[in-house]
Amino acid sequence: MGGLEEIIKKMLSLSVTDKIALLALFISVLSVMLSVYSLIVQRKLNTQNLQAIYFEKIFHEFLLEKIPTVATKLAFGANGRLLPNYKDVNQVMMEMIKKSKYFAYANNDFYCLLKEKTLYLEDELLILANSTIKDMDKQKDELVRIHLLISEIVSFVNQHYCK
Repeated sequence: MGGLEEIIKKMLSLSVTDKIALLALFISVLSVMLSVYSLIVQRKLNTQNLQAIYFEKIFHEFLLEKIPTVATKLAFGANGRLLPNYKDVNQVMMEMIKKSKYFAYANNDFYCLLKEKTLYLEDELLILANSTIKDMDKQKDELVRIHLLISEIVSFVNQHYCK
């Protein structure tokens, strides 16, 4: 405690000009710290804005046109088998993965999860395509399940786009 009292006594015994100089020094240090923090935040925002441009460029067409178009065509035939146009869903998803390869380098976690979700959807479609489901309610349930998987992929992309 003795050291703190000495510091306080020395501070009180300083002349007005010394106190002003100390205050100016404190303000300068604070200003430098705020400037550095501001630069860090600005750099992070610039990176996010740049990635948002890439998201827009890569995913816009897939999210607004290609995926909804092929997903709405999924259906079962009279024989209880998934119509062959399920391959269009797989093709569109694989095209999206191929075009998003930039993120394998820029945001590998995002890219790997997107690829994993897309491959899982592909596997589920292949399993379903190799099945025969005569019950219309079960067909409807399976289509809903596939649409949920597609929605999950779209939501995943949107969540990362909006960060």
